[in-house]
Amino acid sequence: MKQVTIKPPKQAPRDISTKLPPGVPPSARVISGDFAPTADFTDKGGVQPDDYIVGKFVGARDTVIDGRETRVYDFENVKDEQTGVVHKMVSVFGSTILNRYMTPQNGVVPGRMVSITYIGTVKTKRGLNPAKDYVVAAWGS
Repeated sequence: MKQVTIKPPKQAPRDISTKLPPGVPPSARVISGDFAPTADFTDKGGVQPDDYIVGKFVGARDTVIDGRETRVYDFENVKDEQTGVVHKMVSVFGSTILNRYMTPQNGVVPGRMVSITYIGTVKTKRGLNPAKDYVVAAWGS
Protein backbone atom coordinates (compact mmCIF):
# COMPACT_ATOMS: atom_id res chain seq x y z
CA MET A 1 0.00 0.00 0.00
CA LYS A 2 1.50 3.30 -1.07
CA GLN A 3 0.84 6.46 0.88
CA VAL A 4 -0.14 9.45 -1.18
CA THR A 5 2.76 12.04 -1.28
CA ILE A 6 2.36 15.50 0.22
CA LYS A 7 3.84 18.58 -1.36
CA PRO A 8 3.85 21.78 0.68
CA PRO A 9 1.57 24.65 -0.33
CA LYS A 10 3.12 27.41 -2.46
CA GLN A 11 3.09 29.77 0.50
CA ALA A 12 4.87 28.44 3.56
CA PRO A 13 2.47 27.97 6.49
CA ARG A 14 3.26 29.70 9.77
CA ASP A 15 3.12 26.69 12.08
CA ILE A 16 1.70 23.39 10.92
CA SER A 17 2.78 21.20 13.81
CA THR A 18 -0.25 19.48 15.32
CA LYS A 19 -0.79 16.58 17.67
CA LEU A 20 -2.29 13.62 15.80
CA PRO A 21 -5.05 11.41 17.22
CA PRO A 22 -3.55 8.38 19.01
CA GLY A 23 -3.30 5.16 17.03
CA VAL A 24 -4.26 6.59 13.64
CA PRO A 25 -1.56 8.09 11.46
CA PRO A 26 -3.50 10.40 9.09
CA SER A 27 -1.66 10.62 5.81
CA ALA A 28 -1.94 11.26 2.09
CA ARG A 29 -0.13 12.37 -1.06
CA VAL A 30 -0.97 16.03 -1.46
CA ILE A 31 -0.38 18.65 -4.12
CA SER A 32 -0.45 22.38 -3.62
CA GLY A 33 -2.69 24.82 -5.40
CA ASP A 34 -5.12 27.67 -4.90
CA PHE A 35 -6.96 25.61 -2.29
CA ALA A 36 -5.56 24.08 0.85
CA PRO A 37 -3.10 21.29 0.03
CA THR A 38 -5.05 18.70 -1.95
CA ALA A 39 -4.95 14.89 -1.91
CA ASP A 40 -3.82 13.77 -5.33
CA PHE A 41 -6.05 10.93 -6.56
CA THR A 42 -5.35 11.82 -10.21
CA ASP A 43 -3.73 9.78 -12.96
CA LYS A 44 -1.27 12.66 -13.39
CA GLY A 45 -0.33 12.21 -9.73
CA GLY A 46 0.35 8.52 -10.33
CA VAL A 47 -2.53 7.21 -8.22
CA GLN A 48 -2.38 3.45 -7.63
CA PRO A 49 -4.84 1.05 -5.98
CA ASP A 50 -4.54 1.19 -2.17
CA ASP A 51 -3.44 4.87 -2.17
CA TYR A 52 -5.31 6.56 0.66
CA ILE A 53 -5.97 9.55 2.85
CA VAL A 54 -6.86 9.36 6.54
CA GLY A 55 -7.79 12.36 8.64
CA LYS A 56 -10.37 14.08 10.78
CA PHE A 57 -13.27 15.05 8.50
CA VAL A 58 -14.08 18.76 8.76
CA GLY A 59 -16.85 19.04 6.19
CA ALA A 60 -17.80 19.42 2.54
CA ARG A 61 -18.23 22.49 0.38
CA ASP A 62 -19.28 23.16 -3.19
CA THR A 63 -17.15 25.26 -5.50
CA VAL A 64 -16.99 26.04 -9.22
CA ILE A 65 -13.83 25.17 -11.15
CA ASP A 66 -13.60 25.84 -14.88
CA GLY A 67 -17.36 26.33 -15.00
CA ARG A 68 -18.16 23.00 -13.34
CA GLU A 69 -19.62 22.64 -9.86
CA THR A 70 -17.39 20.42 -7.73
CA ARG A 71 -17.72 19.13 -4.18
CA VAL A 72 -14.59 19.44 -2.03
CA TYR A 73 -14.05 17.48 1.21
CA ASP A 74 -11.79 18.95 3.90
CA PHE A 75 -9.69 16.99 6.41
CA GLU A 76 -7.48 18.27 9.21
CA ASN A 77 -4.28 16.94 10.73
CA VAL A 78 -3.07 14.94 7.72
CA LYS A 79 0.56 13.84 7.91
CA ASP A 80 2.92 13.30 5.01
CA GLU A 81 4.75 10.08 5.82
CA GLN A 82 7.61 11.04 3.49
CA THR A 83 8.40 14.42 5.05
CA GLY A 84 6.72 14.12 8.46
CA VAL A 85 4.93 17.42 7.90
CA VAL A 86 1.43 17.58 9.36
CA HIS A 87 -0.97 19.70 7.31
CA LYS A 88 -3.68 21.42 9.31
CA MET A 89 -6.05 21.20 6.32
CA VAL A 90 -6.07 18.94 3.25
CA SER A 91 -8.82 18.89 0.60
CA VAL A 92 -10.10 16.04 -1.58
CA PHE A 93 -11.99 16.78 -4.78
CA GLY A 94 -15.20 14.79 -5.10
CA SER A 95 -16.37 12.68 -7.99
CA THR A 96 -19.70 11.05 -8.76
CA ILE A 97 -18.69 7.82 -7.02
CA LEU A 98 -16.90 9.45 -4.10
CA ASN A 99 -19.82 11.83 -3.49
CA ARG A 100 -22.13 8.80 -3.11
CA TYR A 101 -19.92 7.39 -0.34
CA MET A 102 -19.17 10.63 1.52
CA THR A 103 -22.62 10.99 3.13
CA PRO A 104 -23.96 11.15 6.70
CA GLN A 105 -25.88 7.94 5.96
CA ASN A 106 -22.49 6.24 5.61
CA GLY A 107 -21.26 7.76 8.88
CA VAL A 108 -19.22 10.54 7.25
CA VAL A 109 -19.95 13.53 9.48
CA PRO A 110 -17.70 16.36 10.71
CA GLY A 111 -15.53 15.40 13.66
CA ARG A 112 -15.13 11.72 12.74
CA MET A 113 -11.99 10.09 11.40
CA VAL A 114 -12.47 9.17 7.75
CA SER A 115 -10.35 7.19 5.33
CA ILE A 116 -10.67 7.22 1.55
CA THR A 117 -8.84 4.41 -0.25
CA TYR A 118 -8.58 4.27 -4.03
CA ILE A 119 -9.33 0.69 -5.18
CA GLY A 120 -9.11 1.03 -8.96
CA THR A 121 -11.45 1.81 -11.83
CA VAL A 122 -14.88 0.53 -12.82
CA LYS A 123 -16.60 0.54 -16.20
CA THR A 124 -19.27 3.16 -16.72
CA LYS A 125 -22.76 2.41 -18.01
CA ARG A 126 -22.26 4.61 -21.04
CA GLY A 127 -18.95 2.99 -21.94
CA LEU A 128 -16.96 6.18 -21.42
CA ASN A 129 -13.64 6.42 -19.60
CA PRO A 130 -13.50 4.17 -16.55
CA ALA A 131 -14.45 5.85 -13.26
CA LYS A 132 -12.28 5.78 -10.14
CA ASP A 133 -13.71 3.73 -7.27
CA TYR A 134 -13.00 4.10 -3.56
CA VAL A 135 -13.65 2.52 -0.19
CA VAL A 136 -14.69 5.02 2.49
CA ALA A 137 -14.67 4.24 6.21
CA ALA A 138 -15.60 6.44 9.18
CA TRP A 139 -15.00 5.86 12.90
CA GLY A 140 -14.75 7.71 16.20
CA SER A 141 -16.83 10.60 17.41
